Amino acid sequence: SESYIQELCEYAKQKNVGILVWTWASCVRENPDDWIKKMKSYGVSGAKIDFFERNDQEAMRWGREFAERLAANQMIAIYHGCPVPVGLNRTYPNILNYEAVRGAECNFWEKTITPEYHTRFPFIRSLAGPEDYTPGGMRNATLEEFKPIDKPNTPPMNMGTRSHIMSMYIIYDQWLAYLCDSPSEYDKCPDIRDFLSNVPSIWDKTIPLDSKLGEYITIAKQKDNEWYVGGMTNWTPREINVNFNFLEPGIKYQATILKDTSDSGEHPQQYTCETVFVTSESNLNIYMAKGGGFAIHLTKK
Repeated sequence: SESYIQELCEYAKQKNVGILVWTWASCVRENPDDWIKKMKSYGVSGAKIDFFERNDQEAMRWGREFAERLAANQMIAIYHGCPVPVGLNRTYPNILNYEAVRGAECNFWEKTITPEYHTRFPFIRSLAGPEDYTPGGMRNATLEEFKPIDKPNTPPMNMGTRSHIMSMYIIYDQWLAYLCDSPSEYDKCPDIRDFLSNVPSIWDKTIPLDSKLGEYITIAKQKDNEWYVGGMTNWTPREINVNFNFLEPGIKYQATILKDTSDSGEHPQQYTCETVFVTSESNLNIYMAKGGGFAIHLTKK
């Protein structure tokens, strides 16, 4: 299998892609041949280190030790099954995300990953540092339709509308975001694929707009000369006003908006994509369906 890893890394390098491998924390700790150096020799760019399964002082030392060894080998990492971040990524920014949250993988087994949960943990868990929720998923379902699925060749569902899911790429603090589901599912929606191809994962500025814990969130984020606005609601449909007074005055912006339709609450895979022009003096009322949301990309014109 190690020869396969090297072959894959060589192929990925031709495509300007870095490979991360998934492993147990015990493997990194106990491998006598220094697992990190071995992966580096194969061309691996980083690791998803999982199953810390504890948050005592010893586990905190593991996290720091892994970060130091990875940095020495110019490799990045994502920590899973780990304690919440406590600032280590400030010293070692090669540690991109910490799971320490109930991620979308739980849709395989249970019904706890709801729009109410999505509008709750950004106020709590996200205060500690970047999370690894694993957003995405194009098999959107209502609460009544949803059922956990953990079977081969049967993709899991996710609760909330398609626009609700897209808002996660703006709202959540994640230095590396994923596209859950099959790539071909995104190809079916070129406007969503284009949005996801451009949305940043690190930002220059963050401005909270209007939010209430466990109910709804709207937030604006800037990267270079572009802005993004994300909004999501729990199971309560609502219309929210977005004031664009954070934009540079006297400049017209093109706003590409992915948002719910009037039917998205009952048919959560439905969405619409529209383009309007706004300035710092503009206000838009945007409807969010049950379990819904929206995502806006703003560029200067």
